[in-house]
Amino acid sequence: MNNLIGSIRSDTSKLIQRTFQEKEYHEYCDWNESDLNQLEKESSEVIKAKKSGYVQSIQFKPLIDWAQQNNVVLEANFFVGEYIQKGMDLFYYWDQGENEISNLHECLEYVLVGN
Repeated sequence: MNNLIGSIRSDTSKLIQRTFQEKEYHEYCDWNESDLNQLEKESSEVIKAKKSGYVQSIQFKPLIDWAQQNNVVLEANFFVGEYIQKGMDLFYYWDQGENEISNLHECLEYVLVGN
């Protein structure tokens, strides 16, 4: 019985360490406060949720890559674990490029929403 409890405790401790270890998203940058204030002065566009449910996870690396490729600054309007409604404002974005973004809702593929 002691071996079973020890094994469960060990497995649980490893799982907790893996779950709560510091994540590295490979890409990020520090923003100057004046840059953020300038963005807030500009009008943002909105990307709305296509379905209702709980936000299960976010694939940060592909989402960051998508934003860089499309020259877009994204602001998430939700947290993991939060319930979102279809049609809710999910992302605010600022287009930093000259070209129109044809695949705007592609960023929703990186947010897993389920029941």
